[in-house]
Amino acid sequence: MGFGLIFMGWSTLLFLKIMPVGILGAYLMFRGLCKLSGYSEYFVKAKKASVGLLCYFVLFGIMWVLDIFGIFRFTEIKALMYADQVLYYVALLVFSYFLYKGLGDISNQTGFEKGIKREQKCVSLLIVFVIFSLVRIAGYFFGIEVYLRLPMLVYEMFWLVYSAMYIYSCYMMIATQEIIDDENKKMREYDEKYSMLKRKKK
Repeated sequence: MGFGLIFMGWSTLLFLKIMPVGILGAYLMFRGLCKLSGYSEYFVKAKKASVGLLCYFVLFGIMWVLDIFGIFRFTEIKALMYADQVLYYVALLVFSYFLYKGLGDISNQTGFEKGIKREQKCVSLLIVFVIFSLVRIAGYFFGIEVYLRLPMLVYEMFWLVYSAMYIYSCYMMIATQEIIDDENKKMREYDEKYSMLKRKKK
């Protein structure tokens, strides 16, 4: 259904923007969402948001290569580094929101109650992350931002891991059930076909 690709793509976010892992991850999530687009309008929106995330990683990759070869040292320009962080988190948060809502929709459609509850928890984690990010931005002006980096990093990793667990649970409970249902359908069709052939021979 696409959950496996989304899970693999999301897992690359744990590497925190290491190139070219981010590009691969965004592409995998895009491919997975292409398969899920028919199940919820939120998956369609998440797919569009994944394109934005992919574009970001491509742009970041170009800047990263230029910096490595000393052509353009963007890491030495604080304004660009700040803009890069803001752009990354805006793209990631928008994508995450639509992904969670899509997972909640399909969980509701299939009666996966834990999936519905986890969607609500993930959205709550997302809101808290936004609040922490705003506090960190304010911290730049008060000189306390440096003290907020480690707590923010720990929280970000917790958020990413919990979200990965949510995606994986959908893969196990929803996608696996669909495979089972499909196999059962094939077996019923085979039995019906075999029974008809048997009756014709008689």
